[in-house]
Amino acid sequence: MILLQNDIAYYAYNGLYMFEETGKIDVMRGIATLYPETIQFVVRADSPIESLHDLAGKRVAVGAAGSGTAVACEQILRAAGVWDEIEKVWAPFREAATALKLGEVDCAMLVAGIPTPAITELATTTPVRILSVPDEILTKLHDEGYVFYVRQIAPKDTYAGMTKDTPTVAVLAMLACHADLPEQTVYTLTKVLFDHVDDLRAVHAKAQAISLETAIDGMSIPLHPGAIKYYEEKGVKVPETLKP
Repeated sequence: MILLQNDIAYYAYNGLYMFEETGKIDVMRGIATLYPETIQFVVRADSPIESLHDLAGKRVAVGAAGSGTAVACEQILRAAGVWDEIEKVWAPFREAATALKLGEVDCAMLVAGIPTPAITELATTTPVRILSVPDEILTKLHDEGYVFYVRQIAPKDTYAGMTKDTPTVAVLAMLACHADLPEQTVYTLTKVLFDHVDDLRAVHAKAQAISLETAIDGMSIPLHPGAIKYYEEKGVKVPETLKP
């Protein structure tokens, strides 16, 4: 079993991006999506940049070369029509945050749960905002096959410098397993997870986002039959596209 992001699961299952050399890992099956890892295009609060379209001609820290963050940044900014118009800075977020503070980049992008400690720390001395990812860009991403992106709202009190709730998108942390794991084992595991989710919520804030109602939202690979059995018992409609 593995815990990973649903976009990385999609790339692995289909042999894309960082999995082009290793080939398809199509022995993987989904169990459940869990909680969001938020796409955050971060700018200084006093920046004149108000939208993704305003990034054209600007210096953008797009993530470390070859990373899932960089792939997500490219997909979203291509959908916005500005990927080929930005000056790309390849750097992990810690470096990018320092560069944003010093004015060496105009925007830094990362994928992480909110509030993200690195941004919270930055915002104590350099107030920040998150750029909106509007509905038309999310729709375009879905139309292009990137089904793993889901809508999320970043509340206005997420970071110092934010003055309004901001719509963005997220990928999802998810639980997956090998296709050969016995059906009864995965059924029992899925049942324990959701029948006792309140126990998880009592010990970790992220678990507040785990629910049966959203268990297959953003699922990017076929589900394991054991998980399907549990969901159908609970009245969750499993799309044919998620059945192996």
